[in-house]
Order: sequence, then C-alpha cells, then structure tokens
Amino acid sequence: MSTNIEEITLIVLMIVSLILLFRLVVVFISGGFVKKPKLKVTLFKGDNMGLVYGFSCEAPVDSDVSERRLSVSVNDKEPVVSIFDASATNLGEFTFTHGDTVVLNLVDVDDVGNVSEPAVVEFVAADTIPPSVPGGFTVSLLREENTPPVDVLPDPPDMETT
Repeated sequence: MSTNIEEITLIVLMIVSLILLFRLVVVFISGGFVKKPKLKVTLFKGDNMGLVYGFSCEAPVDSDVSERRLSVSVNDKEPVVSIFDASATNLGEFTFTHGDTVVLNLVDVDDVGNVSEPAVVEFVAADTIPPSVPGGFTVSLLREENTPPVDVLPDPPDMETT
C-alpha cells in the first residue's frame, strides 16, 4: 500500500511540475517577462533637435482583447515594449533623431494570452519642418542728407554743324 501512495505522489508531483512548466513557457512566449517601460522614449545624439512623433491606432476589433503591446526598435537595437490597456488608441509621444530608422510593431493580446499578428510601421525619422519665418525684418528711413546731384540722363551726343 505504501508503494502505491509513493507512486501516486510522484505522479501528482510530475503532473504539477509539467503544468507549471507549461504555464511558464506560455507566459514567456506571450511576453509576460517584458519589462514595462515608461511611455515616453527619448533618444538624443549630440546637439541635434529631437523629432517628436505621436503614435495612435484604432480601437481593437475583438471584444476579448485584454491589452495592447507596442514594440519600438530604433536603428536595429533591442526594442522597447510598452503595454497599454485594451481600449488604448493614443499610444503616446516618442522622440527620435533625424535619420533614425524606426520599426513599430503593435499587437493585441486576448484574455487567454493569444497574441495577434503584428501591425507594422517602418519609417526613417526626418526633420521636414522648416524654421519659422524670421521676425522683425523691416526697412526704415533713417535720415535725409545733402548729396551731389546725380545725372540721370546720359550726355547728349556731339553734333556737327555744316
């Protein structure tokens, strides 16, 4: 009788271990170990001006979506992942430098952990905003001065008399 209890206990422990291992794999695959960063990512290089982009999307189509994950990769570096509520349509502002290659991936995750195919947007950050019109550009009359007269008409040609 003791052997049967030990075998049953061993089998139960193995089943529990397999279930925990399966859950661990599912959480890892669905991105459960991704660190939730701040919403605003700022990347500056030297004295260049930062280019601020706003990201948005439509509301999820499916009613069982529980969260949205936005992955932002710049210049082929490790992506930064932001996690949003299911109803999020405004995905915040991100700052890049002129010439940065940006890849965005947005996925929806349902209430059991299924992940959608990603919506992908790729672009090169470009400063297309011209500087403001120079201000205070005026012409002013400063004063009058006596100046020698200026001949406006050319001298008449010499005339011969006969």
